Amino acid sequence: MSRQPAEPQRADDSDLKRVLNNYVGYWLVCGAGICRRQRGCAGDAEACFARFWPWTPEGIKVGLRGSLTALKEGATTAAELTRAADAEVERAAEHIARVEAEQARAWDAAQALRKG
Repeated sequence: MSRQPAEPQRADDSDLKRVLNNYVGYWLVCGAGICRRQRGCAGDAEACFARFWPWTPEGIKVGLRGSLTALKEGATTAAELTRAADAEVERAAEHIARVEAEQARAWDAAQALRKG
């Protein structure tokens, strides 16, 4: 009887959100002590992502999407990913400026409501 290699375990949504949270650096601002101690997302990754993603600067989102596209197209080095992300950010500069201005207005409005 021959043994078959085990199937690698697929990442679930929480695993993927944790990777994204770490990539963007949410652990620096989330306030959970465990995340600061671990220097990475160690709490509820999905709740953290849901809380911070809407406030993440559009330039970071566009760069991340550019990197993911490059990975799907076969990029294998950090330099290739960086070039792809930078090129996508440059291409989308007007879109980024527009969205980030709207994010700033929404943030200011949310802060004004909190102060009451």
